[in-house]
Amino acid sequence: MRATLIHNPSAGDAELDESALKEMLSEAGFQVRYRSREEDWKKGLRDQEKSELVIAAGGDGTVTRVALELEGADIPLAILPLGTANNVARALGLVGSAQEIAARWKAAQPRALDIGVVSASWGEYRFIESVGGGVFARLIASAGDDSLRLMTGAKGDRALAVLEDVLEEAKPSRWEIELDGRDLSGDYVAIEAMNTRFVGPKVPLAPDADPGDGLLDLVLIGSKERRLLLEYVGRRLREAAAEMPELPVERGRHVRLRSVEGLPLHVGDDVVEVPRDHRADRPYDVLIKPAAVMLRG
Repeated sequence: MRATLIHNPSAGDAELDESALKEMLSEAGFQVRYRSREEDWKKGLRDQEKSELVIAAGGDGTVTRVALELEGADIPLAILPLGTANNVARALGLVGSAQEIAARWKAAQPRALDIGVVSASWGEYRFIESVGGGVFARLIASAGDDSLRLMTGAKGDRALAVLEDVLEEAKPSRWEIELDGRDLSGDYVAIEAMNTRFVGPKVPLAPDADPGDGLLDLVLIGSKERRLLLEYVGRRLREAAAEMPELPVERGRHVRLRSVEGLPLHVGDDVVEVPRDHRADRPYDVLIKPAAVMLRG
């Protein structure tokens, strides 16, 4: 099977380099055209007629960028999770070594991956994982250029420690929210519209979220939930393992939200910058595009 491989050579511990990946995929039965994320990788996707599969090898950033480029295309995507958080792969149940995951691709039935779209008064943004405001938007803003992609070992502990600080200081803010026309407005320290189960440093806010079911899982975190989440983060930091508390989750296809205080949103790993000639408190529309990408594996 002919495949185009889009690889982030800096992902995770960078144990699998170009040569090792090509050898491994050849043994699994794939003839690979290699493209590095550090070069003009999109050129490889423009020659899709030369491939029967596109492989995204890297972390969540690589998976998201490749998936968004493949929206509406006829060629399927396979994910080789080589990052640190691997939130998207975890949500899809992709577990095992790289060799084990690649060995399953040929026999696997195609399945759907949804894409989320955020519409603002000045434009659109797309995402695979989540969009939200409050605590996690502040966490991403605090993370700087590294964003939230460095999530294991000492760096993962650092992200959790920052999240703990943000949660301790968080005060509820007024959000006007509609989900499929239902009013869910209230005072929240965070709201997250989830397409996958995890956000940030592997925090499973929406444990039942399915990135291929055509629905968003809307998680609403008020004062009570803030305390529960803070206890969970503290246990993760001090005991390495913790059970996620059950948080209020509503499911639907269309979320309209507005921060009365004009708080920023994050879309995936990026905080939305509001243009100077637009008001920050204008509503956002968050929609899900079902089956926007075909997945193999």
